Amino acid sequence: MSINVSFKVFQINLTKSEIDEFNDGIPSPRVEAKRDLCIASPQDVANMYRQGLYDHVADVLGSRDLEDAYYIGQFQHHEEFRNHAALRRHSFGMTSISVGDILVHDSGKAFVVSSFGFDELTDEMIEGVAAA
Repeated sequence: MSINVSFKVFQINLTKSEIDEFNDGIPSPRVEAKRDLCIASPQDVANMYRQGLYDHVADVLGSRDLEDAYYIGQFQHHEEFRNHAALRRHSFGMTSISVGDILVHDSGKAFVVSSFGFDELTDEMIEGVAAA
């Protein structure tokens, strides 16, 4: 991937009320999905996206590659990036980029952050994510 590419960042963001209801014993597909992201396969993540559980929370602009986009999103609260133009948030609830988050390259290729690196989500797995 070339210099100065952009990535869309998708995450499952939970509201306080969703968490409170889940803690009170009310089942929630969103909370259960968020809880299970650390063990989810790329296909599981694609299914969660298609179910509407992910939100477009930010854009990482001007990064060199996936690792760079991850670094900017992971350390967004670090002094170096606090007012960094490279991270454009769309959601106050955005958390640091982590396992289970989806990064979509300018080209439309989608990747899920895995425990070690990134897994590509094929077009068949996550049809329509780039257009969101």
